[in-house]
Amino acid sequence: GDEWGGSLATGDLAERDDEGFLFIRGRTNRVCKSLGLRVNLDELEQIIKTALNNLHDVACLCNNDRIHIFIRGEISASDVASVVTSNTELSPAGIHTHNVLQFPHTESGKVDYRMLEELLL
Repeated sequence: GDEWGGSLATGDLAERDDEGFLFIRGRTNRVCKSLGLRVNLDELEQIIKTALNNLHDVACLCNNDRIHIFIRGEISASDVASVVTSNTELSPAGIHTHNVLQFPHTESGKVDYRMLEELLL
């Protein structure tokens, strides 16, 4: 029988298109509120990467109602804020940019967000 009532709580956020295909959009633990707006950090990372022609690696965190954008490469905080505010409803007041030389990675090769969070302490 169906022990889960038709759903399985994986923590993934997904959308179904008109043809019935599912597309993973992020994870529930990567959604936060910044200055009253709900933000999917995975989508924000993709927006920034796309706007910068994938020339920069990007990782986003939320801490104390602010979005912290870690970006690898030489780019000014005002340029990053401009990209974010022109492509989202986020306010520059809620954005803080950190330039990094490289990102910490987990053993599986993914960005280690916990290590990035420690940089904020």
